[in-house]
Amino acid sequence: MKTRIALFALLASAAVQAAQVVDVKFKALDGFGGDTGSIASRCQTKKGQEYDPATLTRDVGALKDSSEFEDISADAQRVEGGVEVTFYVKRKMRYRAPLRVKGAEFFSESKISKEAELKDGYLYGEADLAEAAGKVRTAYQKKHYYDAKVSPIVEMLPEGDGATVTFMIDEGARQKIGSYVFAGATGVSEDELLEAINVLPWWNPLGWFSDKPVTPEQQAQCVPKIEEVFRNRGYLDVAVSGPERVQREDGLVDVRFDIVEGVRYVVGETKITGLTRYPEASVREKGQLPEAGAVAGAKVLADAARRIEVAVGSGDSGLADTHVTIKHFPSESDPAVANIVFDIAEGVPVVINKVEIRGNDYTKDKVIRREIPRLLLACPLRAPADRQGQGRERRRVARPRLRSRGEEHRQLHGRHRRRLGRLRLRVRRGAAVQLRPLRAEEVLPRRRPEGPRLRAGRSAYPELRGERD
Repeated sequence: MKTRIALFALLASAAVQAAQVVDVKFKALDGFGGDTGSIASRCQTKKGQEYDPATLTRDVGALKDSSEFEDISADAQRVEGGVEVTFYVKRKMRYRAPLRVKGAEFFSESKISKEAELKDGYLYGEADLAEAAGKVRTAYQKKHYYDAKVSPIVEMLPEGDGATVTFMIDEGARQKIGSYVFAGATGVSEDELLEAINVLPWWNPLGWFSDKPVTPEQQAQCVPKIEEVFRNRGYLDVAVSGPERVQREDGLVDVRFDIVEGVRYVVGETKITGLTRYPEASVREKGQLPEAGAVAGAKVLADAARRIEVAVGSGDSGLADTHVTIKHFPSESDPAVANIVFDIAEGVPVVINKVEIRGNDYTKDKVIRREIPRLLLACPLRAPADRQGQGRERRRVARPRLRSRGEEHRQLHGRHRRRLGRLRLRVRRGAAVQLRPLRAEEVLPRRRPEGPRLRAGRSAYPELRGERD
């Protein structure tokens, strides 16, 4: 029974697709009026043709890509004799300058028009006008009008799709910031926290060319910056809430951040887990892990984790996409001591396939390519189980002189050059790389030149230097 139903649905779908388009209609949802015939000329779905859902989908996508419609959809209905297709379109209005402003006292109309960035004759939808109103609102908030409201009102012109725009503005009360309060902060000075959120004293030139966090969005972005300062000082469990505006009696407003510092940790034991291809002692040496008793700052731990990633990812095995996760656990004997665990997720071994050089407008490719082998052959780690003879093979590999793109690379062995073919490499950012050493059968033996052996300052032929046999 289920098979029959599925077969019937398949035949019905095929019948709809094989039907002809009996009519194509366009319904405007914008209320502009006017003729929609120009839209029909852009569509491939036409009356009398065979109905194709893929063609209808392409028509909708093409109309959306034209940026002339705010919303567009299509519907196909089965009718007598075929399929009827209906397009529902909502066109954008064509803005006619100038911009009208009502309720503005602090800013002039020219200033508001400049902030809105509306151009005469361009097409705009409701979302575009809301974005322009948001820019004007942000300009008010930077001048301490935190409760400013901007509402766009559209009035259609009698003919065509032209319209005028009016911004209704409610500025509200101006509330200047008196100070930034960091409640609960004892381990970090107030000056350092102010510098972290870009609030600098008047005599500092860096503050002359940067904006203070005055808008609600800018003040919300200060929370992670404050947390970063505390974590770098060892307060790994810090929690920052806010911002909150507190009205003062003198009319100013304080921006308050509530901070719960937690315990300032120092490093206890350090462990490395997830390591399988390299000895832990070598990774510790390359990672330069923090010593016991040092402050467990987030930046110090992150730098150590990064060094471990580089050491494991660029070692003998070339483990690309190696990641290190930092975990800290308070010690049972002392809550202020944190045991640090560097959990390594080893990547997969990779071999270079191709090197692509981009962005070098001045330096030539061959200059960059001849420096690459010097980096590739410098492996900071070696796998614990080295193959016999690998060191001898590596010594035989000299730094190849890599020439420009499309040319064959060669390697110099003594007085003879041996063709290596194309050295095709592909490097991804942050990926470890490995240069395969030559096998013993690939290395050509050094040959002595035929003929008599020459010595410095003496000819190989006695008759030329006046000697007798």
